[in-house]
Amino acid sequence: PSTQSSREENTPVTEMFRRIFNFNKSLPKALKMVLVVRTDLCLSKGKTASQCAHAAVMSYEKSLTSGRANLVDAWKTLGQPKVVLRVENAQQMEKLYSEAKSQGINAVLVHDAGRTEIPSGTMTVLGLGPDCSEKLKGIVGELKVL
Repeated sequence: PSTQSSREENTPVTEMFRRIFNFNKSLPKALKMVLVVRTDLCLSKGKTASQCAHAAVMSYEKSLTSGRANLVDAWKTLGQPKVVLRVENAQQMEKLYSEAKSQGINAVLVHDAGRTEIPSGTMTVLGLGPDCSEKLKGIVGELKVL
């Protein structure tokens, strides 16, 4: 029994899980993506959902291509947590976008194509992260849930 146990400890699969576990210990345990929606546009529920989906995909893709793949993998492992918050206007959204960028937080802005409810180019949603929840809280901690 002890011989079999020592053989199992040295298998490639066991070693792979050991490396993953040790790697994951170095990552933050609380990660999330934040989606910030403008309420002054009075978007329908469907339009809001669609714009949030655009922001989530854009944030995800930008994170993957900007050297944050390990962070994205950890976020996915945690269940891809997201929160949707609200701002009253474009000026508030632009301010949050600038603050996030200055702190090295992945930030994307969604501008609508203008095919349905609002004019083309209208800024609708800000996507932040995925990143450390505490880091994001410093940017959006005062906002209310949509």
